[in-house]
Amino acid sequence: MLTGEDACFYSALARGADGGVLASAHVDPAAFAALRGAVLAGDQTTALARWNGLVDLVRLLFAEPNPAPIKHWLWRVGLIASPELRLPMTGISPALAGRLDRLLWARRAALA
Repeated sequence: MLTGEDACFYSALARGADGGVLASAHVDPAAFAALRGAVLAGDQTTALARWNGLVDLVRLLFAEPNPAPIKHWLWRVGLIASPELRLPMTGISPALAGRLDRLLWARRAALA
């Protein structure tokens, strides 16, 4: 069984799901894979800690219509050339862009 609801990824795994089809996993595939690996290894403490490190990101990525926030993140990290969307979709608000940018810089600083 797979979940397609990003915000439910940890709870689905903890209840026996095999994985997920997650838009938010595009921004940090290794972190989502490590979370899944911890659950499968039976290490719920590590899994929950990993989820707690991801949940704010997941919430922000869905604060405005998908895929705009995800494209903004991927653009900021240099994986895509532009955050532009085709009409009728529109880009994210300046407020959300600022929140995403601050989270990105904080995550980068934590890895340094």
